[in-house]
Amino acid sequence: MADLTQAQLTALASEINADSKGVGYAGKTNKQITDLLNTRGLVATDPKINAGIVTVQVLLNALVGSEVVALSPAASAALLIYFSGGSVDTGNTNVRAGIAAIFGAGTTSRANLVAAVDRPATRAETVLAVVGIVIDQRDVSLALNRAA
Repeated sequence: MADLTQAQLTALASEINADSKGVGYAGKTNKQITDLLNTRGLVATDPKINAGIVTVQVLLNALVGSEVVALSPAASAALLIYFSGGSVDTGNTNVRAGIAAIFGAGTTSRANLVAAVDRPATRAETVLAVVGIVIDQRDVSLALNRAA
Protein backbone atom coordinates (compact mmCIF):
# COMPACT_ATOMS: atom_id res chain seq x y z
CA MET A 1 0.00 0.00 0.00
CA ALA A 2 1.21 3.47 -0.82
CA ASP A 3 1.02 5.96 2.03
CA LEU A 4 -1.37 8.35 0.30
CA THR A 5 -2.33 11.75 1.65
CA GLN A 6 -5.94 12.86 1.78
CA ALA A 7 -5.34 15.05 -1.27
CA GLN A 8 -3.92 12.07 -3.17
CA LEU A 9 -6.88 9.88 -2.17
CA THR A 10 -9.20 12.61 -3.46
CA ALA A 11 -7.25 12.83 -6.73
CA LEU A 12 -7.37 9.04 -7.09
CA ALA A 13 -11.13 8.97 -6.46
CA SER A 14 -11.63 11.74 -9.03
CA GLU A 15 -9.58 9.82 -11.59
CA ILE A 16 -11.61 6.65 -11.09
CA ASN A 17 -15.04 8.29 -10.92
CA ALA A 18 -14.61 10.83 -13.72
CA ASP A 19 -12.49 8.58 -15.97
CA SER A 20 -11.71 11.62 -18.10
CA LYS A 21 -9.16 9.70 -20.18
CA GLY A 22 -11.59 6.86 -20.95
CA VAL A 23 -9.56 4.15 -19.21
CA GLY A 24 -12.69 2.15 -18.42
CA TYR A 25 -12.80 1.90 -14.63
CA ALA A 26 -16.61 1.59 -14.46
CA GLY A 27 -17.83 -1.86 -13.49
CA LYS A 28 -14.34 -3.07 -12.58
CA THR A 29 -13.28 -4.62 -9.29
CA ASN A 30 -10.78 -2.81 -7.07
CA LYS A 31 -8.13 -5.28 -8.26
CA GLN A 32 -8.88 -4.54 -11.91
CA ILE A 33 -8.83 -0.78 -11.25
CA THR A 34 -5.53 -1.16 -9.42
CA ASP A 35 -4.06 -3.06 -12.36
CA LEU A 36 -5.20 -0.34 -14.77
CA LEU A 37 -3.74 2.44 -12.61
CA ASN A 38 -0.38 0.63 -12.38
CA THR A 39 -0.12 -0.17 -16.12
CA ARG A 40 2.56 1.75 -18.00
CA GLY A 41 1.55 3.60 -21.14
CA LEU A 42 -2.17 2.99 -20.73
CA VAL A 43 -3.01 6.53 -21.87
CA ALA A 44 -1.00 7.78 -24.83
CA THR A 45 -0.97 11.37 -23.58
CA ASP A 46 0.56 10.47 -20.21
CA PRO A 47 4.15 11.68 -19.88
CA LYS A 48 7.33 9.69 -20.31
CA ILE A 49 9.48 9.20 -17.22
CA ASN A 50 13.23 8.73 -17.12
CA ALA A 51 14.12 5.14 -16.24
CA GLY A 52 17.11 6.21 -14.11
CA ILE A 53 19.87 3.61 -13.77
CA VAL A 54 19.90 1.45 -16.91
CA THR A 55 22.18 -1.50 -17.65
CA VAL A 56 24.72 -1.03 -20.39
CA GLN A 57 23.25 -4.05 -22.19
CA VAL A 58 19.92 -2.26 -22.62
CA LEU A 59 21.75 0.69 -24.17
CA LEU A 60 23.95 -1.50 -26.36
CA ASN A 61 20.82 -3.20 -27.72
CA ALA A 62 19.63 0.24 -28.87
CA LEU A 63 22.64 0.90 -31.10
CA VAL A 64 22.78 0.41 -34.86
CA GLY A 65 26.09 -1.19 -35.87
CA SER A 66 26.63 0.85 -39.02
CA GLU A 67 26.14 4.09 -37.03
CA VAL A 68 28.62 2.97 -34.37
CA VAL A 69 31.25 2.10 -37.02
CA ALA A 70 30.75 5.54 -38.63
CA LEU A 71 31.49 7.45 -35.39
CA SER A 72 34.46 9.78 -35.24
CA PRO A 73 37.38 8.71 -33.05
CA ALA A 74 36.32 11.22 -30.36
CA ALA A 75 32.72 9.97 -30.40
CA SER A 76 33.91 6.35 -30.27
CA ALA A 77 36.06 7.15 -27.24
CA ALA A 78 33.13 8.88 -25.54
CA LEU A 79 30.91 5.87 -26.23
CA LEU A 80 33.49 3.57 -24.64
CA ILE A 81 33.75 5.79 -21.57
CA TYR A 82 30.00 6.04 -20.99
CA PHE A 83 29.39 2.35 -21.63
CA SER A 84 32.43 0.95 -19.77
CA GLY A 85 30.58 0.31 -16.51
CA GLY A 86 27.78 -2.10 -15.80
CA SER A 87 25.12 0.60 -15.78
CA VAL A 88 24.50 4.21 -16.77
CA ASP A 89 22.66 6.85 -14.75
CA THR A 90 20.37 8.15 -17.49
CA GLY A 91 18.68 10.46 -14.99
CA ASN A 92 21.83 12.59 -14.86
CA THR A 93 21.48 15.56 -17.20
CA ASN A 94 25.20 15.64 -18.06
CA VAL A 95 25.25 11.93 -18.89
CA ARG A 96 22.15 12.23 -21.08
CA ALA A 97 23.60 15.20 -22.95
CA GLY A 98 26.95 13.48 -23.38
CA ILE A 99 25.45 10.30 -24.79
CA ALA A 100 23.08 12.26 -27.02
CA ALA A 101 26.04 14.19 -28.44
CA ILE A 102 27.69 10.95 -29.59
CA PHE A 103 25.04 10.30 -32.24
CA GLY A 104 23.70 12.97 -34.54
CA ALA A 105 20.11 14.15 -34.54
CA GLY A 106 17.96 11.95 -36.74
CA THR A 107 20.07 8.81 -36.28
CA THR A 108 18.30 5.61 -35.37
CA SER A 109 20.76 4.94 -32.54
CA ARG A 110 19.94 8.27 -30.89
CA ALA A 111 16.19 7.67 -31.20
CA ASN A 112 16.59 4.14 -29.84
CA LEU A 113 18.64 5.36 -26.88
CA VAL A 114 16.00 7.94 -25.96
CA ALA A 115 13.29 5.28 -26.18
CA ALA A 116 15.35 2.92 -24.01
CA VAL A 117 15.72 5.39 -21.15
CA ASP A 118 12.32 7.10 -21.17
CA ARG A 119 9.48 4.84 -20.09
CA PRO A 120 5.74 5.54 -20.21
CA ALA A 121 4.20 6.70 -16.95
CA THR A 122 1.42 4.80 -15.21
CA ARG A 123 -1.90 6.52 -14.57
CA ALA A 124 -1.08 6.40 -10.83
CA GLU A 125 2.21 8.24 -11.44
CA THR A 126 0.48 10.80 -13.64
CA VAL A 127 -2.53 11.42 -11.40
CA LEU A 128 -0.60 11.46 -8.13
CA ALA A 129 2.51 13.16 -9.57
CA VAL A 130 4.84 10.68 -7.86
CA VAL A 131 7.38 8.82 -9.99
CA GLY A 132 7.57 5.14 -9.13
CA ILE A 133 4.42 5.00 -7.02
CA VAL A 134 2.56 1.70 -7.07
CA ILE A 135 -0.88 1.59 -5.56
CA ASP A 136 -2.77 -1.45 -4.33
CA GLN A 137 -6.38 -2.49 -3.86
CA ARG A 138 -6.50 -0.94 -0.40
CA ASP A 139 -5.55 2.46 -1.85
CA VAL A 140 -8.36 2.17 -4.40
CA SER A 141 -10.81 1.10 -1.69
CA LEU A 142 -9.80 3.99 0.59
CA ALA A 143 -10.15 6.48 -2.27
CA LEU A 144 -13.56 5.22 -3.36
CA ASN A 145 -14.93 4.92 0.16
CA ARG A 146 -13.68 8.40 0.98
CA ALA A 147 -15.48 9.77 -2.05
CA ALA A 148 -18.73 7.96 -1.26
